[in-house]
Amino acid sequence: MEKISRAVRIESYFPWVLQNAREMQAIAAAENPEFNALYEKVWAWFANTFIFSTDLQGVERWERMLGLFPAEDATLYDRRAAIFMAVNGTTPYTEKSFERLTDGMYHKGAVRIRVFPNSYAAILDLADDMTERANDVFRYARLIIPANITLQLSHTVPITMSHHIGAVVRRRCKGEIGRLRGDVVSPYAVTYTVGREIFEPYKSENLRITFNGIKPTPVMVRGGNLVKQNPTAQIGDEDEFFIVAEDGMIRLK
Repeated sequence: MEKISRAVRIESYFPWVLQNAREMQAIAAAENPEFNALYEKVWAWFANTFIFSTDLQGVERWERMLGLFPAEDATLYDRRAAIFMAVNGTTPYTEKSFERLTDGMYHKGAVRIRVFPNSYAAILDLADDMTERANDVFRYARLIIPANITLQLSHTVPITMSHHIGAVVRRRCKGEIGRLRGDVVSPYAVTYTVGREIFEPYKSENLRITFNGIKPTPVMVRGGNLVKQNPTAQIGDEDEFFIVAEDGMIRLK
């Protein structure tokens, strides 16, 4: 608010027949400074009724009434903004109205709020220049946001980077024991022919694994329907059909 300046000259109110009298001029010279000082006091009192026009004395009066304790390095504007936040700290508020309030107090985009009603939580995401004022933001938000909502502060740092996707092809040895005698099986390591039945026809005309199929040997073991290499197999171990070669692969004898 722009101050209305005024220079008080009471002699302008004297009747014209008295204005040139030395006695009246002396009275005016003595009283004009007092009336000007009184005008300054009245204007300061009037300005202190508007938060963003208050002087230091007016700010201290507001802080005493509202129970505010400013930081030691807080500027006059910071203290005015804190008073404004406290005076307007009444519910209900929506997310958008809260952001408009912080936009006016700091700057646009200073604080962004995310509310999670199912977990009774709210996150205040601070702009880069607001991280040092996190405590102030938290205190002001606590005046507005209901007490049963947990408040958390966050700061998002955008990162732009390139993504490189690649792959490495590795050879994997995987073998499958055939279904009926004579079936040709093609593992990645070697091609061989199964010498005994693993599956047998079932009454539903489907095939099922036989209990007389491959039995545990130093080379192969079976667990349920899975036939795989014996984990204790050593190079040179062999059974009726297979042998563990020097490269650790199972090969047909």
